Amino acid sequence: MNDLLEGFLGTSIEGKKSRVPAKLDYIQSATGLFLGLFMWGHMFFVSTILISKDFMNTITKMFEGSMFFAEPQPWIVSAIVLFVFAVFIVHAMLGMRKLPITFRQYQAYKTHMGMMKHDDTTMWFTQAFTGFAMFFLGSAHLLMMAVKADEIGPYGSSERMYADVMWPFYLLLLLGG
Repeated sequence: MNDLLEGFLGTSIEGKKSRVPAKLDYIQSATGLFLGLFMWGHMFFVSTILISKDFMNTITKMFEGSMFFAEPQPWIVSAIVLFVFAVFIVHAMLGMRKLPITFRQYQAYKTHMGMMKHDDTTMWFTQAFTGFAMFFLGSAHLLMMAVKADEIGPYGSSERMYADVMWPFYLLLLLGG
């Protein structure tokens, strides 16, 4: 167990440098790329509401398999959402490796940030904060979409925004992303 933890943290095992952190960084980059590309597609398809409610509804039903089944199957969307959620969780877990895990590490980071006065060092703190917020906001959104896949579309979306007063939540999600 100790060897596994040392390999995960990148310390040496029997005098050799572990390659596990590099592999985990590669997986984190791959999951980040997947999530970024997914978000581009997601925003493209959500923006179809700007063309018309009927067009958005057609796109929504397409993702529910209307081309292959007599009736749309919202479980298909739920399955896709759960897959994206799994990738999201893996990405978040891998990102958390970079956070200071003790108060001493946090103090060292703050001291370093104060001495360096470097934009990238300061930006890292902002990214860590927004990443943490996005983890909770994104998780809530993904779980909501997995459970209510049958309500995705122009009518369900407007219902969530107006009647369920979810617009502040989505505004935070937009600003955090």
